[in-house]
Amino acid sequence: MKANEKNIRRILNKWRPCLGLDDRWVIEVRLYTDENWDKKKKGAVAYIEPNPGYFTATMHINVDAVARDGHSLTHIVLHELVHLPAWGLSMIARDALGEDQEPLWRMHMEQLVETITRALLSR
Repeated sequence: MKANEKNIRRILNKWRPCLGLDDRWVIEVRLYTDENWDKKKKGAVAYIEPNPGYFTATMHINVDAVARDGHSLTHIVLHELVHLPAWGLSMIARDALGEDQEPLWRMHMEQLVETITRALLSR
């Protein structure tokens, strides 16, 4: 499936209810190519910037990286969506462990998000 706004919106609409992301949530989608991808996110196919206090999030997707990645577009979008309900836990882990332990808590959060993503996709 091609990484475009229409396909991404279809995936978002399918999975939002399952994750408890009701109509209050406004999820903006921004598409990039390798040329205009944030160099700080090197190696990432996508990332999400949540603002749960305002029920908003921005999902950033590198369409060139999606085409190269071994996962489906559904997998990539769902993975980013799972970060939203897990965000509070992520912040608690960050605060408890400290910013100097960011690689540790980030690794565990990514493992949790990926495990949930795979479980949902296997249903």
